[in-house]
Amino acid sequence: MDFLKQLEIWAKGDALQGKIMFGIGLILLIDVIFMLQTDSIFFNGMLIPVSFLTVINIVYGGFLAFSRPKHWLTATENYKQNPAETLKKEWTKAKTDNRNYTMGKRAWLILAPICFASFFFLTDDYYKGLAIGLAILFIGIFLLDIFLHRRLKPYFNILQQLIK
Repeated sequence: MDFLKQLEIWAKGDALQGKIMFGIGLILLIDVIFMLQTDSIFFNGMLIPVSFLTVINIVYGGFLAFSRPKHWLTATENYKQNPAETLKKEWTKAKTDNRNYTMGKRAWLILAPICFASFFFLTDDYYKGLAIGLAILFIGIFLLDIFLHRRLKPYFNILQQLIK
C-alpha cells in the first residue's frame, strides 16, 4: 500500500475516533451535570477526574475530527510537490506520536490499578470517589491511546519503510 492511501486511512480513522470521542464527551457531560446536582460526597470526589475526562473527550475529540481531514489534504498536496520533505515531516511526527503512545499506555496501565486498589484502603467517601474517578480517568485515557496507537502503527510502518 502506498503512502498516500495509508495517510488517508490513518487520517480518516483518527477523524472518526474524534467524532466518537466528542459524542462520549457529551454523554460524560450529562454525568458531570448529575454529579453537580447530587449531594453525594462520593460523587463530589469523582467530579474533578470525570470532568477532566469529559474535557479531554470533547476538546481532543473535536480537534481530531476537524484537524485530521485538513492534515490529510495538506500532506497530500505537499507530497505531490516535495515527497522527500513531506515524508521526513510525517516520519518525525509519527515517531514522536508512537513514542508518546507507548509511554503513555504504560503510565495509565500502572496508575489505574493503583487508584482502584486505593479505593479499598480509604475510609472517607470523598477520597473513595476521587480514587474511582482517577481510575476511570486513567482507563479512559488508556483506551484512547490504544485506539490511536493501533491506527498509527500501519502508517508508522509504511513511513519507516519509505524513509530507509
